[in-house]
Amino acid sequence: MRRPSAAASPERRFIQGVSQRQHGSCQAKSAWFAGNDFTAADIQMSFPLEAPAARGGLDATRPRLMAFPERIYARPAYKRALGRGGPYELLS
Repeated sequence: MRRPSAAASPERRFIQGVSQRQHGSCQAKSAWFAGNDFTAADIQMSFPLEAPAARGGLDATRPRLMAFPERIYARPAYKRALGRGGPYELLS
């Protein structure tokens, strides 16, 4: 499988911009993706952000998108899960 280059294409920049605006809109209304409580929706929505971050297509130019998975990683339950299941790596 061919890995995309780290340089963002116009299409990738457009999609990231739309994602950033949508995610920012959700975050402005509530603490998490589906409301004020952390739910499975937040975990599910972390994967579409982790993949481009791991491939170099999502970086500090999209601070709200980058911060979302980091908030999940900071949760005590996430840390306990890693302690039980071992390190997690989306792409190896």
